[in-house]
Formats: sequence, C-alpha cells, structure tokens
Amino acid sequence: MATTKQTHEEHLFDFPHLIQKFNRPLLIEFLASYSILFAAMLVAVNFRLRIPFGKTLGDIYVAQPPLLYPFMIFSVLVVTAFAASLRGESTRFSFSHRMALQTFAALMIATGFIVTFLPDVSLLQMAYFESISIGFIFLIYVLFPRLRDPRYEDDIQAYLMKLYHNRALLTLWIRYTIRSRYSQTFLGIIWIIIQPLSLSLVLALVFGKFLPRMDVGEVNFVSFFLPGFVAWQLFSHVIIIGTNSMIRGMGLINQVYFPREVLILVHTGEALVDLVFTFAAMLVVNGLVGLWPNPAFIYLPILIFIQLTLMLGFVFYLSFFAVLIRDIPQLIGVILRVMFYLTPVIYPADRIPENLRWLILFNPLVPVINGYREVILFNRPPDWVALYYPFVVGMILMFTGYLYFKANESKISDYV
Repeated sequence: MATTKQTHEEHLFDFPHLIQKFNRPLLIEFLASYSILFAAMLVAVNFRLRIPFGKTLGDIYVAQPPLLYPFMIFSVLVVTAFAASLRGESTRFSFSHRMALQTFAALMIATGFIVTFLPDVSLLQMAYFESISIGFIFLIYVLFPRLRDPRYEDDIQAYLMKLYHNRALLTLWIRYTIRSRYSQTFLGIIWIIIQPLSLSLVLALVFGKFLPRMDVGEVNFVSFFLPGFVAWQLFSHVIIIGTNSMIRGMGLINQVYFPREVLILVHTGEALVDLVFTFAAMLVVNGLVGLWPNPAFIYLPILIFIQLTLMLGFVFYLSFFAVLIRDIPQLIGVILRVMFYLTPVIYPADRIPENLRWLILFNPLVPVINGYREVILFNRPPDWVALYYPFVVGMILMFTGYLYFKANESKISDYV
C-alpha cells in the first residue's frame, strides 16, 4: 500500500508522465474548460464596457491586458493535469459533474491570478466573469445533460461525418427548393427583391413625410434602413421556416431515414440564397445615392457567420419543440413581430434613452445589425467588443442545440 501511495505521489510531480497521459480525451477536457472561461470573459468585457453600472471607466482602461488569457490557460492546464493524475480506473463522478468541478476549480485559480497580478482589471468585470462562468458551467454540465436523452451517447464527430456523407442530398434539395418556389410565377425570383424595396419605400414615406423626420445621421433613411432590414429578414426567415421544418417534412420523415437536420439546413440555405438577391438590391439602391461597396465589406462574412450561429442555435431547439407543442410556430411569429420593433432596425440604437439602452444589450441581434451598418454605410470595421456577446451566445446555442436535436432525433417520428 505504501509503495502504491508513493508511486502516486511521484506521478503528481512527474511532468513527463503527465504529458504522456495528456492524450486526446484530456485535450478535449482542456479545450472544453478553457472555452467556457474564454467565452465568459468575452461577455464580461462586453458587459463592463457597455452597461453603465459601477465606476466610470476612463479612456485608458484596458479590459483585456496581454496576460489575461495566458493566466486562464495556465489555470486550466494545472487543473486538467491534476485531475488526470488523480483519476483511476473508476470515478465517483459522471463526466458532466467531473467537468463542472474541473472548470469551477480553474475559474477560482484564474480569478486568483488575475486579481493578484492584474489589479488594474475592474473588480466589476471579474464579478461578471465569475457569475457568467458559473452560469455557463451550470447550463452546459448540469442542466443540459438533464434535458437530453440519457440513453443517447454524445458523438458529434459521428453526427457531422454522417451529415457530410449526405452533402449531395443537401445541395440537390436546396437547388430543387429554390427552383420550385419560383418556377410557376410570372416575376420569378424578382419577388425576393420586391419585398425589401417596397417596405423601404413605405417606411421612407411614413417616417419622411407623415411623421416627424427621424435623424439617422449622415445617410438618408432608406440607406440606413436597408442593411438592418436585410439582416432582420435573414434572421426572421430562418427562424420561421426552420421552426416549421420538421412539421412540414413529416411525410418524408415517416417514409425514409436521413439526418433530420438536413431539413433545417435546406431552409437555411434557401434563406442564404434570398440574402444574395436582397443584398444585391440594397447595393443598387445605395448606389443610386452614392454609397458604393467599400473595403470594409471583407468583414461581412464574419457578421454572417455570427448570425448563422444564432439562427441555427435557436432553430435546433425550436424545430424539435414545435413537434411536441404545435403552438410554438404561432408563438414565434408573435415574438418576432414584437422583436422587430424592439430591435433598432427602423431607428438608430442611440435614439433609445440612456437609462434604458442597457436593455438592448441582451438582444444578441443588435450588435450584428449595427455591425452591418458600420461596414456598409460608414466603411469601417464593426465594434468587435460588442460582437463578443452574440458570438458566444451563438456558439453555445448552436453546439448545445445540435446535440440536443440529435439526441432526440428518434422521437420526432413518434410525434409527426
């Protein structure tokens, strides 16, 4: 017994031995813990710089000093290596609970390092960091496993490989959907362009002639409105048709097997094709008033990617819930109509009273829409700090939503 204990203690400090044990599963554990802390810090930085609570920050405040993230990396490495050295053939904790404990321990160590060696970092920012990290840990490792089917084993790599093998089906299905939508219409695909242009003209008339003129800065109202509306139309289109995708495809679901997420991705691809035409129409309208494409357009793929993570994350959850509760699509339609007016699509965000402006920070679509306007109208990069929040929310929603959808995929045919 003494020999076993001595060997175990030697391994605690035998770094070559620990490096050999740091195999692929441990690398995944390290990346999982660090990703949670990294995402929580990004959101904490955004909240500290955008929410007007606490002491006023000067222009010289550095929310992300160079050593901030290396301290977090070191903390996660220490906890992961220590946990690996203590792990035997069996463990009293499940994987989810063990990862929750490891990530929480890394959080405490990282907080101690940052507070001790980076005293200039705001304590309110660290409070945000700790509370958001704990929330993410609870969501991902405690609540989320309970929501999923415990009999279904995680293997996201297998899911993605199966989806990859069905890429031809996905491509052909998107092509067929686009062609069938407009094959028997007189104006065909022009209908995609007519909707945003007609709405823009109506709103320009209402806000420019009938109501007191809204100050939108250096550009006219139509040019201001179109980037926000193009982003909003993509979001609402994917949410609405994605939520209904399982219900609309019930005939196929009961007849043949294919990865059910293909239905969601087909409608998402359809919406992206619509985006190409509405974006082209917006460029034509902007060109008529002297606003031409600019070098800042290189940032648009980043904005579209962030928006896609948000949309897919919501849809993976909603499409399954809509099968269980058939009122979900109607409820989503009502929520989207309310959100349209609570999101600065037809008005600038700075028109919201200062004491209420922090409320829109919790709407992840607001920084994305503002980013589109910064790029398209003003030829400058988007506010990266503001985009931290939608990026983190989108990645968490898409990852957990996809796993939840796949774990409950077999139940869909029982309800449709």
